Amino acid sequence: MDNSQLYEELRERIEEKAVVDAVARIITSTLDINQVYEQFAVQAKKLLDFERAVLSIIDRDKRTYLVKYLFGPVKMDRPIGVVRPLVEGSCTHYVVTTNQTLNQPDLATNPMFPDDADFVKAGLCYLIATPLVSKDVVSGALILRGRGAGAFGSREQRILEGLAAQIAPAVENSLLYEE
Repeated sequence: MDNSQLYEELRERIEEKAVVDAVARIITSTLDINQVYEQFAVQAKKLLDFERAVLSIIDRDKRTYLVKYLFGPVKMDRPIGVVRPLVEGSCTHYVVTTNQTLNQPDLATNPMFPDDADFVKAGLCYLIATPLVSKDVVSGALILRGRGAGAFGSREQRILEGLAAQIAPAVENSLLYEE
């Protein structure tokens, strides 16, 4: 590896650490979880190229999920605060039942879920989704969608998983507070 590659890798790591540190400050600075979500998305956007971010919370007993936060200009027909059934064949169901990150680089040629076509029509052709896990319990999913194809590689996946691990305890605490 030559010096320019090492320098670029170091620069990326420093940038990542700065965003992770900012997210940590955000999470500990306010009890208003809505402020946390908004600032979290702004920080994540510095490292990840996405147009839409959705944070969904699941209720395993009722087999439902709730879109708790939505970031981005593409709203579609999935408003915040609406409880939906957690059915097989949805991205949220897949992520929370497998407890694995899902990275779909091209929804147009390789759709996986029934609503993928709707997102492709809206110009959102790739997605990456990861579970929100706190104390070994999956409480929801963080789903990013973007334009173009193939935007998320292993670096972006690692970053998203790290950010999700940071925000998951704050989400869990907000749910406990709401109860």
